[in-house]
Amino acid sequence: MLSHKLQENGIRAVRADGNADLLIVQTAVECASRHPITLIGEDTDRLVLLCMHADTTSFPLLFRSEGHQTSKKMRRIWNINWLKKQLGPKICSLLPFVHAITGCDTTSRLFGVGKEAALKKLRSNVELKKEAAGFLKQSSKEEVTCLNGGDYGEGLAVLRYRKFCEKAMRGCSFVQVHTLPPTTAAAQSHSARTYFQC
Repeated sequence: MLSHKLQENGIRAVRADGNADLLIVQTAVECASRHPITLIGEDTDRLVLLCMHADTTSFPLLFRSEGHQTSKKMRRIWNINWLKKQLGPKICSLLPFVHAITGCDTTSRLFGVGKEAALKKLRSNVELKKEAAGFLKQSSKEEVTCLNGGDYGEGLAVLRYRKFCEKAMRGCSFVQVHTLPPTTAAAQSHSARTYFQC
């Protein structure tokens, strides 16, 4: 095996039996305790995990996108130590919730709810923070209601009806059903997928 040959030649190699993202991040964080390190990749999962697991007192830990020079996509570099200090440990601990509920490698996303908007709402909404923290322990539909502009305790059915009425009253055409918040059953399915992802 390649990892065995690398180790024979004095190169540290680790193998993941399952999903490698967590092992890659844990290895980078552990290496950053001894020297500066840059992790290169395109996977947002790794960026989220780095923010969650990084130690702000370690050597510089950077995450760099591997964008190609011929591509229109610019290379980006994130200073994880700085980013975690700016977001704070509480928000960083809730990033897996934001990432999973707004869509990631293994979960679908809620229509009309992007990562940036969800993160802004999480930072400013105390009730959503409570729901997100609880969500990491147990699945809930309140966070889906809040992310879709509903009031705490309103419930998805009431919010969906309210949004439908608002759109019907101001629109000249049919209400596009896909623009409404999800049904309670759809939110339960989405929340379950997200819960098992986190």
